[in-house]
Amino acid sequence: MQPDPFQVLDEASAALRPDGIFLMQDIANSNQAELNLKNPLAPLLHTIFCMRNKARQNEASMEHISWGQEPACQTLEEVGFEKVEVHALPYDMFNYFYVASKPISSER
Repeated sequence: MQPDPFQVLDEASAALRPDGIFLMQDIANSNQAELNLKNPLAPLLHTIFCMRNKARQNEASMEHISWGQEPACQTLEEVGFEKVEVHALPYDMFNYFYVASKPISSER
């Protein structure tokens, strides 16, 4: 878990060449509780990771610890990635894998 995922994603975007590809792994959950019903372990994983990180960090940073698929995709796009794909592997019910590409004509 990253204490400042927004900074990490921004720096990853800046470090990649214009046609670069970025792969990210995160807990398979949504920030919309009703969408987590598909994964019976999502509430448990969210609780475990948030409680673990809550012990390490201050309250202000906790809102970003486990953000879910929708904010993750939005953040990837905001820092300069395009064509964000989310993959759920059939043998891994714990994680989503995000594949994001930089535009060929990127200014960053």
